[in-house]
Amino acid sequence: CDPGTRVTIDGAARGGCPIRDLAVEPGPHDVRFVFEPTGESRGERVHAPSGAKITLRADFTGESPTVRVER
Repeated sequence: CDPGTRVTIDGAARGGCPIRDLAVEPGPHDVRFVFEPTGESRGERVHAPSGAKITLRADFTGESPTVRVER
């Protein structure tokens, strides 16, 4: 994530990027990235498998914000 990007998961603030080793319950979650300098935001609904590790990457440098899920 770009510096200045804030993260919420299921509506709860989780801090600024990068966030590492954040544990969530297995199942679906609404993740939103907000780039505070411009107010742009992008959300994704992701499924967290039990015992698995996933990485989300937000990019606010292109024409429109994107979020990539890496498993």
